[in-house]
Amino acid sequence: MKTTIKTIFVILFFLTSFYSSAQKTTDQIQTEWLQAVNSAAALDEFYNNNSGLLINGKFALVDELSEALKVFIKDQGNIKDYELLETHQLRDGQKLVLGKYSTATNKVFYSVIGWKQLGDWTKEFEVIYEHKPVANETGDVATAGRQAWEDHANEHRPDLIIENVSAQNGMYFNRGRLSHGDEIIEAYGYMNNESYRIKLESLSGTRVNENIFFDIGTYQVGGKGLYLLIWVKEGDDWKILLDFNF
Repeated sequence: MKTTIKTIFVILFFLTSFYSSAQKTTDQIQTEWLQAVNSAAALDEFYNNNSGLLINGKFALVDELSEALKVFIKDQGNIKDYELLETHQLRDGQKLVLGKYSTATNKVFYSVIGWKQLGDWTKEFEVIYEHKPVANETGDVATAGRQAWEDHANEHRPDLIIENVSAQNGMYFNRGRLSHGDEIIEAYGYMNNESYRIKLESLSGTRVNENIFFDIGTYQVGGKGLYLLIWVKEGDDWKILLDFNF
């Protein structure tokens, strides 16, 4: 009996090791994605049913992804290169990756990919914006807005987040659902629980251009997770264009 159990354990160990080694890394998948995008090949394998994409302010849900990327390639030319800049990961199967693309038109686009592992790794979300250096960069431009978001959340007032912190076209993207305006108040309904408390901590801030700022960090509410906030400049203020989290 002991010999049989030992044999089964050894077989399971080798099967697990083989499966793990056979799985593609996100770097490998990203390389294959680049080849597919440039050749206008099918992209279904790189996404899941909850995927979304934000390119230069235009949002595409999973059924619109391929067309949105075709338009991007048509306008900017093929993507020549992708450089990974930062990886942020708290738990297995979820991570946020900051990187940049270089195109045939000699433009640079910054990106954050929300990778999710559902068997294979897939892109649950990606944001892409053209990078243009900003003179006299002022560091973390989202400090005040982030604190206001946290304060309103802990006051159980998601309506004040929409009124004071969200951009005019503010969006919340979660599990394949894209919410705007009052829909975000409904989606943030969990904040109405009297015991709800949240703490945000920024890990990385990237000034993409004059009007866009990528903010990657953690939120603590019971457990700990990763957030991505896309900030847009409206007048003299920085507002949240999009909220995504794991």
